[in-house]
Amino acid sequence: LRKLDLVKGRVLFDVAKDVNRPFVVTAATETITALGTLFWVEVRDAETTVSLIRGRVRAETTGDSLELAPGDMVTFGGGQRVHLAHGVDGAATQAWRTGRLVFDNEPLARVAERMNDYSADKIVVGDGRAGAIRISGSFLAGQTEAFTEALKTYYGLSVSRSGRSLT
Repeated sequence: LRKLDLVKGRVLFDVAKDVNRPFVVTAATETITALGTLFWVEVRDAETTVSLIRGRVRAETTGDSLELAPGDMVTFGGGQRVHLAHGVDGAATQAWRTGRLVFDNEPLARVAERMNDYSADKIVVGDGRAGAIRISGSFLAGQTEAFTEALKTYYGLSVSRSGRSLT
């Protein structure tokens, strides 16, 4: 058995098929078993996301198990399946490997969390209405100033700086 425990973060796995030694990733309450494949797993707060690029994986959580096909992405939270998407663009889901973050209709609050992973400057979303704004686009990781300038331009949001925080 080849096994890895992922506590936090995002990891891309390219796993050789070996029926005698399965590759298993545990993340929070989820277990992901690779069946010869290329996939990534991300643990963020109370959610675990698995995205399959090539091959097959089985993702399991409390009372739920499914086998993913290439282009599938599943998110679990609190031991339950939260979201399953088919036909996900593999290149877009791997853009983080080349310094780009791609978002497709995601709430600003979630986008800000991801942007904050790559910069000493931190985005603080000031209120729930702003946090609910849906964001789509491709942004350079670590370019917090440019991202907040885009928010000002496209959504009319005001941004103020206090030390390393942009609110």
